[in-house]
Amino acid sequence: MSTDDQRKLIESFLVHGLHQETEIEGIAERLSTKQLIRLSTAVFVEALERTYADRTPTNDEIRTYADHLAANYGTVDHPVKRLIVEALMRAQNGEIDLVKALSVEDLFQHQVLIAHDLFAGLNLNESRLDDFVQGALEYVDQMPSA
Repeated sequence: MSTDDQRKLIESFLVHGLHQETEIEGIAERLSTKQLIRLSTAVFVEALERTYADRTPTNDEIRTYADHLAANYGTVDHPVKRLIVEALMRAQNGEIDLVKALSVEDLFQHQVLIAHDLFAGLNLNESRLDDFVQGALEYVDQMPSA
């Protein structure tokens, strides 16, 4: 996968409508599930680290945030699963075992949702978007390829 394709997918996770939907779908279709998870994980980690750079969110804050996501993004057909949000965010605090039982679909969807919401809260301009994407790409490069 080219860096340009990675960049476009990451940007599409963060800012809806930035790229043509058909172009993004074409890129996503060419990728394996593992490659998509690597990208969503990198974006998720970058968003969490930028949002919580100076502190670790408490479990109560994580629960409140999961409620926020469910209220603002969840629908009957596509509910936000609060426990998955909590598991993902607590895994970043070291509770890795919580995510082992998650389905690939839930992992991907919720990582992208959290990253999108946290990114929106950062109120970054275009040059800061580039910086954010570069940070996520650096995480991808640091991940084991196997």
